[in-house]
Amino acid sequence: MATELMCLDVSTVKKVKVNMSNEKTKKEDVKKADEKKQNDFWNNIKGLSKVDTHLKNLQKLSDKIEVKGLSNFVPFANDIVSIYNEVKAQAEKSSLNVKDAFKMSQFRQLMYSRVGYPSEKTPDGKYIRNSVFETATTRALKLALLLVNKTAGICVKEYKVYAISSEIYPEVKVIDGGDSSLKYIANKSDQLILLTVKGLETLYKRIAPTEVKPVDKESDNITDQFKSIKTFLNAEILKRQKNPDYIMEQYGKTDFELINQIAKLSMRLSEQYVRDNSNDTKDGKTKDTSVISVGSVSYEIRNNKGQSIGNSKVA
Repeated sequence: MATELMCLDVSTVKKVKVNMSNEKTKKEDVKKADEKKQNDFWNNIKGLSKVDTHLKNLQKLSDKIEVKGLSNFVPFANDIVSIYNEVKAQAEKSSLNVKDAFKMSQFRQLMYSRVGYPSEKTPDGKYIRNSVFETATTRALKLALLLVNKTAGICVKEYKVYAISSEIYPEVKVIDGGDSSLKYIANKSDQLILLTVKGLETLYKRIAPTEVKPVDKESDNITDQFKSIKTFLNAEILKRQKNPDYIMEQYGKTDFELINQIAKLSMRLSEQYVRDNSNDTKDGKTKDTSVISVGSVSYEIRNNKGQSIGNSKVA
């Protein structure tokens, strides 16, 4: 049987390479033009210089003590609100979208660039990060955006931040007089209460833009998807190790409920795999086509020394 060989002319190969190179150059030129356009825009925002002092103070303060309480961020947040209003007024004269300009990652990098952060490096060339400074800067921006959107009736009085109680905590935990058990009931209070850092994170989730990542329709690799889930959950544990307040600041009741559901679904899939793997016919087909369910997941809790400190379960 004859085998046909397909040969490419050398000139054709050169043309393909040149076209690819030109395409890459065009993309780089567009990217540089966009960056220049944004830099020119921000250079015309006069209020931007006001944040420099706040950023420098946060850097000094974070080196000594962790910044806690929203009162520390009120002056900084107020200046960001002024910048937002100035950008909004200027946006009509350019094609810049205000919401795009204040995306968390982009605006945060803009703030860092004002004070040349990060600048120090480790011996192996990696930048030294200041997590306290970064967290403080992020909270100031979140507070500013909540003030811009007037979320949950948020307001500032004598450098203290307040918001409507029921908007921060739609449900409150109470003790049932019958059996002294804890339960949640609807919070109907419209009074202004002091906003905590945890409350700030809860409210910000409502206005935070959701970045939708494109789904690769051709990718159906289950293993890669499970690895991604594992990587994300492991990263959350590492964040808690670095910051003892991380979970209380970032997580809400819904988040804990979702985590419990994920735990049950994981054990359900795991057990289903074990059963299906030992329940096949000679031709590799599964005999029992029914799907099991998991009533609860019990587990042992250990401290950082590996010692057992109790048992618990997800119902």
